[in-house]
Amino acid sequence: MRVVLIGLVILAFVFGVNPTRICFPELQDDYHLDRIVLPDWDATAISPSGHFRIYYKTSGIHAPDLADENANGIPDYIEEVGIAADSVRTVLLFMGYDPAPAPTYDGNDGYYGIFISNRGSYNYGINYPDGHVEIDDDYSYGYYTTGLLAMRLTVAHEYFHAVQRGYKQPNGDIYFFEMSSTWIEDVIVPNGNDYINWTDDFFNNPEQRIYETDGYSIALFGHYLSTQYDIVDVETKSVIIRKMWEDYANGGSAYYAMDDVLSDAGSYSSSFIEAWSDFIAHNFFNGIDENFYFYEDQADADNIDFTTDWLDEQIDFNLSLNDVSVSAESFKLLSEENVILDIVHDHSNFLGKWVVVGNQNENNAIYSASDATTNQLQQYDEIHFLYGRHPDNYSTEVEISVNPIFAPFAPKNLIGYQLDNSSIYLVWGSSPGPGDTLSYEIFRNDTLLFSTTDTTYNDSNFVEKTEYTYKVRVTSENGHSEFSNTVTFKTWPSAGEVYKSEIISVYPNPFILGEHSEQYLLFDSSQGFETLICEIFNIKGQKVVSDKIHNVEQGRQRIFVNYFNQKILPSGIYFVRILDSNKVLDTQKILLLK
Repeated sequence: MRVVLIGLVILAFVFGVNPTRICFPELQDDYHLDRIVLPDWDATAISPSGHFRIYYKTSGIHAPDLADENANGIPDYIEEVGIAADSVRTVLLFMGYDPAPAPTYDGNDGYYGIFISNRGSYNYGINYPDGHVEIDDDYSYGYYTTGLLAMRLTVAHEYFHAVQRGYKQPNGDIYFFEMSSTWIEDVIVPNGNDYINWTDDFFNNPEQRIYETDGYSIALFGHYLSTQYDIVDVETKSVIIRKMWEDYANGGSAYYAMDDVLSDAGSYSSSFIEAWSDFIAHNFFNGIDENFYFYEDQADADNIDFTTDWLDEQIDFNLSLNDVSVSAESFKLLSEENVILDIVHDHSNFLGKWVVVGNQNENNAIYSASDATTNQLQQYDEIHFLYGRHPDNYSTEVEISVNPIFAPFAPKNLIGYQLDNSSIYLVWGSSPGPGDTLSYEIFRNDTLLFSTTDTTYNDSNFVEKTEYTYKVRVTSENGHSEFSNTVTFKTWPSAGEVYKSEIISVYPNPFILGEHSEQYLLFDSSQGFETLICEIFNIKGQKVVSDKIHNVEQGRQRIFVNYFNQKILPSGIYFVRILDSNKVLDTQKILLLK
């Protein structure tokens, strides 16, 4: 029998069969309460707290592992079941839930019954209305999570169903029962994470109405409610879902219970559709951007991924509105230009979110939907519109107009160098727009330094011997461009801090004839010199240039040495040296290319 079950599990994974779970016998077509037949097991054990009786077989296919390492006459697996059940009950009582109703099955003797059997693939457990549950005998195969971990989360899940029956019997709104139990199993057994494997049923169709979900797939909504509305450090302190169960017990649907609690002005002042749309919005970033996580397990969950249409011009579309689901439309930006989206609606009777999933995480964002504009977006960024009906009105549709406003292209070829101890010179290529008025913003070390309509800038306010990084972007009435390339250099020391005469650099190096028009030598002078000699030698040691440099002051100097443009010389390696009379102060290798 076990071999057959293993084969069925393999076939399910290979051929993509979606596993299903049923926790309530009431959902089975042939269910009748008077036809419940308890398993006829030959051994029992009482949990340490005395609240649960565990029934098991000592032989046959339903028997658990009978190993008994502490030799107390109770199989270790059965002991673990009792400990798990006691723990679950303790946590639920601590959280303020009512105890489970007293069992009514024959021979229950006051204990809640847990029956152990070989249940087979994905049949984690089932909860009966007469006050007992059945769970697997070992969870060794056929489950996303196996072993004792699977047993513990199943006990949490199924016993919470027993507690739920004290509030309302599952004759409808099964999604709410399953969402709550799947949430609580992760609260009580946080290292289990079995529930993550069930999320795709919703994430693959996030526009479905909440009561159309299977409940298992939206357990993260429980974590969302606890962490975003109760804002607790541990979810065992959360009360919002318990309040929903208490409201649900008073009549009406589970949806109205959730909306009632969320709408309570004294506690949350929200609504179901506000919470639901925001929950869906945050799940676009699962495994992508932890800045948008409301719960750590989002790192392991798949993200919502709608099919997108290209957006590169104004587009108008309609979305239907209701208060139990979101309607969605998704686009991906096509233009290479940066863009701001101006978004306008034909009325304001809606609630919703815009989700920007950036090609780079820095563009990720969630907006509350309204007539407004987005931040600047880039090519391949996605924008998702998630809308629902405002609970205070009855609008059933909204028309949305999205108009791209294109930002200017970035300036290019930023270069910069220090002229002297009081001036850093920057120059860049102009931007072609678009835009009627272009202004260039100069950033130093990521802080806005100055704005100008010119394509040059002199920075005269800096500290000696300090590293600075510069970049430039252009702004217009349509927004700002990307940044230019960056230039980074360390500012010069003061004249009094130069103690050695040496060549710091020759730039550009290599010098490319026809591409570079000027060449400079950066020279530290330990004293003032009336005249220095600059000589250039080829690799054979032949002198090809000799020139005088007059009136050199102490400190760092930027000296114009544009000899390559003045001589007809072959490509190759050369050496430049500085002399004081006949004394060589320093030599440096340079390269000429044609």
